[in-house]
Amino acid sequence: MEIWKEGDEEHETIEAAHIKDGVYAINKTFSEKGIYNIIAHTSARDLHTMPKMQVTVGK
Repeated sequence: MEIWKEGDEEHETIEAAHIKDGVYAINKTFSEKGIYNIIAHTSARDLHTMPKMQVTVGK
């Protein structure tokens, strides 16, 4: 997973753990409020997909 705070140039990469068939997870604690972007770099066979989502931390 690639994670970064909106507006920051530095991205953090975290290796996801395989939980069960098709399910992977990470543990992440956010130290600052803000909007964070998360991209899951997923490869299977000859396909590479990068679904992206945003989460809001704090109010």
